[in-house]
Amino acid sequence: MHTSLSLTSYLGLALGALILYASFTRLFLAKSRLPPPGPPAKPLFGNILDVMPKENWSELIKHRRHGDLAFFHGFGKNMLVVNSLSDIRDLFEKRAETYGARPWFTVACEVFGGGESMSFRACDDGWRAQRKMIHFGLSPMAVKQYATVQEDVAALLAKDFLETPEEFFHHVRQAVSRMILAITYGFDVKTSENGYIQDAEYVIKTLSEACEPGAYLVEFIPFLQHVPTWIPLFRKMNSRRDCVTILTSTSAISRLIRPKPYHPPPSVSTLTVTGPDASTTALRSRGED
Repeated sequence: MHTSLSLTSYLGLALGALILYASFTRLFLAKSRLPPPGPPAKPLFGNILDVMPKENWSELIKHRRHGDLAFFHGFGKNMLVVNSLSDIRDLFEKRAETYGARPWFTVACEVFGGGESMSFRACDDGWRAQRKMIHFGLSPMAVKQYATVQEDVAALLAKDFLETPEEFFHHVRQAVSRMILAITYGFDVKTSENGYIQDAEYVIKTLSEACEPGAYLVEFIPFLQHVPTWIPLFRKMNSRRDCVTILTSTSAISRLIRPKPYHPPPSVSTLTVTGPDASTTALRSRGED
């Protein structure tokens, strides 16, 4: 009987020691894995609302007082703001294989349909197909045929600078748009302000703004994208979604390079990688697969 009680006591002590060791180990690991500091958190919302800038994303630099790395969380989302160029290079250049994945934006990628664009999608088979098409259509050898187009656009750009130098940035954007439309669709480079340029700029501007931190509450609560369109809080997002959907389209080339099964249409930026002369080359590259 005495032996049995002693054995039970030893087993209890061993079990208690094991539980104590596991508790201390878990506590130590939890402390060692604590995220970087950030603004004080609020109940339910965390501190994610502090990342929503009132004017523009540059306001995030004010959180440098928490350190070069500021951590935000809330609604099940985590966000790390990097306010140091050296840390950016260390994380996203030197260790790109670990931290270089593209983020997925609910509004820009799903609501506005930009997820099929090469700028947003992950490095999957579809992304590699687009990269291959770009390589065949806009390789160093292929772009030599566009030298005349580049010269014409450069001449028009110089003329615009002389006439209205105060509109410098506008002229640069228009020159880039002219070149893209000429190479992609064969438009005359002398085509000035037209609907195609305005539509492309609107889509790019809308997608870029949707990627800004805190631009839309839907980014943090994804299921809100399914709320009725008549709710005033989401009227701006829904109106922009309708415009972007109308302006984006699927070309024959993009359908041919897309792996099956067929998915939602890509954004305009995906369509600017083949021109009338490069299309045959792109199709040939697809046929070699």
